[in-house]
Amino acid sequence: MAVSAKELEVIRADIMIAGTAMQQKDNPIMVNMAAYHFAQAIEKSIKAIISEKSVEPPPQETMYAHNMEHLLFQAERVSPNFIQEHMFIADNAQTLSAFNGLRYGDKCVSKADAFVLMKNAKDLFWEIENAYMKELGVKQEAIADHAHIQMFDATRLSLDDKNSTWKKQNGKNYHGAGKADHGKKSYGKHYQKPKYQKEQYDKCDD
Repeated sequence: MAVSAKELEVIRADIMIAGTAMQQKDNPIMVNMAAYHFAQAIEKSIKAIISEKSVEPPPQETMYAHNMEHLLFQAERVSPNFIQEHMFIADNAQTLSAFNGLRYGDKCVSKADAFVLMKNAKDLFWEIENAYMKELGVKQEAIADHAHIQMFDATRLSLDDKNSTWKKQNGKNYHGAGKADHGKKSYGKHYQKPKYQKEQYDKCDD
């Protein structure tokens, strides 16, 4: 069974966020954030592979781990030759584990390393994305549709806005008395919203 569409879209989001940050490649903080999200894409890709290929659900300590050496060991256990096929990750396992610290500004990474990380994060992502499309016989644009449906099961977190200058009203966002467009969504030209019961659809899409 392929990894889930939701897992693929979460990984894609990390890569897209990192790509946006890399547009400000002369800002070392933004380069740090890009490298962090590229490393997250690699980590989540490996976790998706572990989850997909494990006979039993993987333990939480694995799925919430940030230790790349541990994750590689688990990936190799369920997918023989994984390490041999992904030597860049194995060579840099300890460094990738340390990339979680890039969020706080007490570590840094070069632009050149961030670009190398981008290439390897995308390669691993495309590997599992292509496997998904091949197994299900779908095109890339269908993945977002599948993920959107899977998000119906997500637990929604809501903020209390009573002391905020930005108010939520009827699923839209308002700032003071002025209406803003922030409540609208853009899914790309290929995306068509699935037709479902409104109360079900509104859970994570308003």
